[in-house]
Amino acid sequence: MGQQGQIQPGVESRLFYIAQIAKSIRLIKAINKISHCHA
Repeated sequence: MGQQGQIQPGVESRLFYIAQIAKSIRLIKAINKISHCHA
C-alpha cells in the first residue's frame, strides 16, 4: 500500500506536465492563427 502512494504522485505530475505542454501547444497554434489573420 505504501509503495502505491510513492508511484501515484509521479504519474499524476507527469500527466499534469503533459497536459501543460498540450495547453501551451494549443495556445501557440491559436496565437499563430490570430497573427496570420491580422497579417
